[in-house]
Amino acid sequence: MRRLASRVVLSAVVAGATSGCAGAGWYYSYAEAEQARQRERQTDRPERDLLLFYKDHLDAQSGQMQDVLASPAVRPLIADKIRCVLVTDFALNQRYMAQYGVDSAPALVVVHPDGTCHARSGLLTAEQARDFLSGAVGPGSTPKTTLQVLPVPDYHWHGSYEHAVALAERQNRPLLILYKWWLSADSTELLRNRLSRPRVRRHFSKMVHCLLDWDYVPNRAHVGKYGVSKVPSLIVLRPDGTYHTLVGLPTVERIVRFAVSTQTPGRTTPTRRRSTHEGRGLGITPQIHWQYSYERASSVAQRKGHTLFVFYHSVFSDASNRSARMFDTPEGAAILDGVICCRLDWVVEKNREIAARFDLTEPPGFLVLRPDGSHDVRSGPITFDELSALLKTTE
Repeated sequence: MRRLASRVVLSAVVAGATSGCAGAGWYYSYAEAEQARQRERQTDRPERDLLLFYKDHLDAQSGQMQDVLASPAVRPLIADKIRCVLVTDFALNQRYMAQYGVDSAPALVVVHPDGTCHARSGLLTAEQARDFLSGAVGPGSTPKTTLQVLPVPDYHWHGSYEHAVALAERQNRPLLILYKWWLSADSTELLRNRLSRPRVRRHFSKMVHCLLDWDYVPNRAHVGKYGVSKVPSLIVLRPDGTYHTLVGLPTVERIVRFAVSTQTPGRTTPTRRRSTHEGRGLGITPQIHWQYSYERASSVAQRKGHTLFVFYHSVFSDASNRSARMFDTPEGAAILDGVICCRLDWVVEKNREIAARFDLTEPPGFLVLRPDGSHDVRSGPITFDELSALLKTTE
């Protein structure tokens, strides 16, 4: 009879876990609860505490503790928290709770936005529960970070540099880039164990996240703009156009200091400066400042009354890659000086829809939009002379 009851209750728990959040607002998976915290960090609302209720479904005291939490005296104190029920049956739950110093049920843990916690084990009366919850104000105790807890996938990684940059610009948020290699042990350690720490995650939670692998050759050029060539590396691009970098496998403390430092302006990418002698730069290699959002680039061009040049590129097209290398040269940058430049990834469906408006059907594609609204297009490989000629049609 006891085994039958166990199977029935466990089935109910599993059903609750697969459906996510119960009707009363409880999660039954710590991964889902952590992801709910991550979603909240993407908003401007104050972060909430996470309440963990650790229970043994065959233990009478756990049942009594559940009744205490549902009582009118206690319920208002937990209503504004993210709530999660974890059962003792699963080893993953056991390790997750152990980091907060909990090894038996029933128990309550309040995890604060800064990653610290308050924990209380054993059956509590309604009055004791009220006292605990009222006094559980951060900062609290530091969890045991040496325990092997399954990382929670709460970073929303984008694999396309162009897409991530465009998203960050559109939302006016910083962009975190992790440059890694799948065969690098340091890269794996940084991604799985150090960036996943709660006190690290909270600093990067409101950023757009981009994961670039060294194996994908175009990514090397993307990070090279910021002086990065080694894996693993972290790059934070700020909305003001400046950036910060952290190369190698840093300690958790160093990552936190780095994250805090990115709140202030950092370095700027090399830009072209003109001299009075034949228009040459003053010792600085000319570079194109690419926009990665058509709407944003078009708006800038209209506001300034400048020509808009759009390069449709696909890493799966050799002709596209040859054109991309041409634009990385000083000559290519010099030709496009004074023009608003936009680079769009052909893989993105929205970009292909925009291209179709101008009868561009495959990459590489080149679009020149004049301030008066007229335009010229070209498909296929392009030379320096052909690019100059295309731009002269706008004069």
